[in-house]
Amino acid sequence: MSLTSINKVSIRYRSGGHSFSTEELKSLTSRGESLEVVVVTPKCVLVPASEYLSIHKADYLCSVGLAPEITECIIDTPAVKDIIAVLAIDKAFAERLFNLKADIAFSTPLLSDLAIERGTLIELIDDVLYLRIYNNGLLFAEAMEIKSDTDIIHILQRLHDIYDIYNTYARALGDVERITRVCKGCFKHIDK
Repeated sequence: MSLTSINKVSIRYRSGGHSFSTEELKSLTSRGESLEVVVVTPKCVLVPASEYLSIHKADYLCSVGLAPEITECIIDTPAVKDIIAVLAIDKAFAERLFNLKADIAFSTPLLSDLAIERGTLIELIDDVLYLRIYNNGLLFAEAMEIKSDTDIIHILQRLHDIYDIYNTYARALGDVERITRVCKGCFKHIDK
């Protein structure tokens, strides 16, 4: 699916599904504009487009322990740089979007255009931590629910044990102040 004109709508999935009204959505779509809905959820997995089969959407999530709840449905994103994201979102909200009969595409912060040659991108939105590690290409990408700063430190330490990330470039996104406060002792330098 290609989107001609894009309005990004950030959905704070953890805070009840959305922070905008049906009227606001109808207003956006009535102008004939396409919507890119950026979903903030830890229930997300990336799949190479060449290996992706739509009939296995649930399997991709279940294989990494992210089975959807009964109140959730599974959606996928258009391919970005040959990667498709599979996400679990609230069924009622998804139905509201689909009933708009508009050109809607879903996305995730894991599919952000921002990429680096070598290093770590750390993005925190609400209680969801998005981590991407690069070394001449994407090595690791995951969305994780965190409950405290200790979770962030623990996750980064485990990834450092595998990828030696503390000795590479790091960039903070989203809740930049919290990330830099928590990570200042881990990385030699972290950009905002």
